[in-house]
Amino acid sequence: VPDVISCPGSTTCRIAVTNSPGFASEVLEQARTDATARGVSVRISGCHNSCGLHHIADFGFHGMTKKIDDQVAPHYQLHFGGDARRHDAIGLSGPIIAARHATRALELARHGYAAQRQPGEDVRGWAERLGKDGIAELLRPVLEAATDGSAFTDWGDDKVFQGAPKVRGECAAPVLPDGPLSDLADDALINLDRAVFAGRPEQARAFGQEALAWAARRLLTRRGSAIEEEAPAAAVFDLVRAVWADKPADLARLDEALAAGTGPLDAFREAVALWLDTARALVEAPDDAGPALEDLEGALSGL
Repeated sequence: VPDVISCPGSTTCRIAVTNSPGFASEVLEQARTDATARGVSVRISGCHNSCGLHHIADFGFHGMTKKIDDQVAPHYQLHFGGDARRHDAIGLSGPIIAARHATRALELARHGYAAQRQPGEDVRGWAERLGKDGIAELLRPVLEAATDGSAFTDWGDDKVFQGAPKVRGECAAPVLPDGPLSDLADDALINLDRAVFAGRPEQARAFGQEALAWAARRLLTRRGSAIEEEAPAAAVFDLVRAVWADKPADLARLDEALAAGTGPLDAFREAVALWLDTARALVEAPDDAGPALEDLEGALSGL
């Protein structure tokens, strides 16, 4: 059977460059009728991080960008002969090709291996024997292919490529699920109380600010909005005000807590707790202004 695996790619990942599932679907469809696809693995990652395990595949691909006439286009770098069963068998790096030519490149590589392999030779041995020049010659049709407008549209996409993402993070989702955010907000409130008990008021106020920000991020998640992990708390609060502008009475709790940050510590603590409760109520309530949280988490669980 065809052995094709990809990461979620740019469909959901915050840092992916290419639509690896779109490419993988095309590869899988072609593999159903291509005898050379049997017995070899294909692994596709939307970026260099190898969540699709491209470095331990017979034929691996990882997404990257490359300029064509000063315009950024989605590309893949090929890898040959990785092996998950050998700790020293990381795939050999190969040519870089436009994402739109990736299926043709894979077809040429698989057919070349099937036709040129020696008895008992695996993909790695074949690739090492051909060397970079031999592999480049095999893939010359796609390396020399005339580029046109299609080179700027990735597999599975209908819009022109906009460039590599600018959001940082390792999570294969645009936002962190609500559960961890809720825990982080509660933990920050607990740490506030610990700092008060230890006689460290400034540290307590810092933990209070953290709790406010984590609760605000819960509301961003509730409506499917993303923001960089390194974004300052002020930016998080500004985005929450914009995304939840239809709930001014609830947002007033946030502003009250922020204003209380320079006042008596016990009043600040109560204002923080009230904002956490407000955020919790908004997250758990039906929301016609954005996607249901259960729908978002259901989509994430299906990745």
